[in-house]
Amino acid sequence: MFAKILSIASLTVTALTLASPAVRAQDAELEAELDNISLDSACGQIVRNPQGRFAAFTPPTYEPQAIPEELNTARAWQVVGEDAAATGDFHNALQAYNKAIDLSGGQNPELFEQRGWVYYIQDNYDRAITDLKAAARLYQDRENRIARTDACQMISFVEQQQDNNS
Repeated sequence: MFAKILSIASLTVTALTLASPAVRAQDAELEAELDNISLDSACGQIVRNPQGRFAAFTPPTYEPQAIPEELNTARAWQVVGEDAAATGDFHNALQAYNKAIDLSGGQNPELFEQRGWVYYIQDNYDRAITDLKAAARLYQDRENRIARTDACQMISFVEQQQDNNS
């Protein structure tokens, strides 16, 4: 199993290095669009606790999964990203999420949420917030209030961590 994870990690770096210019362009466009959006405008009215803070959330966890035989769908690359994150290989997790986002046409909010959390783990707060805002907006477009609220709680958490580390 360990050898399979290592071989997938190598495959991920090799395969995604070629696809990354399109993802980088998409990320730059997303970042420019979301750069000036405040938490409230990205999240709208969401549930807050009596102290005015966002309700606590459970950070994402990643469990190792079987690697798909074929890596030709966004879901397959999402699994690769989740596996890489589960082993602490955050560089390859980001590469896999980039490929998954590219294959999904940037329309899967869960991918932005997962990639945002990996950016947070790497202390890249601005990129994390950008991705989490994109996830919140996509969840809002899909009228998925529960997932949108969770994404907004994550944004608040990351912003608080960013303020604490400034």
